[in-house]
Amino acid sequence: MNGPDDSAPGFPADWPSECPPADANGPDGIFYRLVHGVPPASEDFVSYAEAGKQVPAARACEARGLSLFTDISDAFHYLRKFPSLGRGVASAALTDQHGKVKATPRGPASSHCTWWPFASISRHSLFQPVDP
Repeated sequence: MNGPDDSAPGFPADWPSECPPADANGPDGIFYRLVHGVPPASEDFVSYAEAGKQVPAARACEARGLSLFTDISDAFHYLRKFPSLGRGVASAALTDQHGKVKATPRGPASSHCTWWPFASISRHSLFQPVDP
């Protein structure tokens, strides 16, 4: 969904044409991500698609995004429930300059969302570790 202005931030050219989805919005607030590295490293911000994981075609766009939470308690809940997903939680203040987000609730984690960062964003550099 790159615009006609090539100087504007855009998404990777190899993403599906409707990715991110039309109902995704610019982020505005504090977001949390499970991370293995403290401090977070670029390896903590690799999407399923970038990692080469197989996903159903219907989830091809979502697989290009990254899982975040808007509620810190949901992030720590998932950290305890799924220790393989990370060793800690990191946070960042994201705005519409950082891409698009859409609520994608997962079970009890109603604040789960998917973030599609612009191609030029250094994802890990935006996030700082959060104390439990």
